Amino acid sequence: MARTSKAQPGSVRCTFCGSAQAVWRGYRYNALGKKHMMLCKSCGHKFTPDDGYLRMRFMPGIIRKAMELRRKGYSTAEVKLNLQRQEGVRVSRWTIIKWERKYGKKA
Repeated sequence: MARTSKAQPGSVRCTFCGSAQAVWRGYRYNALGKKHMMLCKSCGHKFTPDDGYLRMRFMPGIIRKAMELRRKGYSTAEVKLNLQRQEGVRVSRWTIIKWERKYGKKA
């Protein structure tokens, strides 16, 4: 099985206690699909490693597509209409602006 996360178990630190003794412990499922979960052997908490899109409502592919369109010079209104027509996703212009502030500088 291919892992969706690029982090190795020894390199991920627990978000609760900061320990590096974390091991892969299954998946968690939500509307966006499945994500790896980890178990901290020090404190016993389960957590999901941060992949850069932690607590984002929309799929990473949607965010990346919006940022790509903005880099090409599309306005936020044009990006909004493009995502709505091609991906079937309703996103506000303000959300696109917030994504640009967070992810736009990463190329």
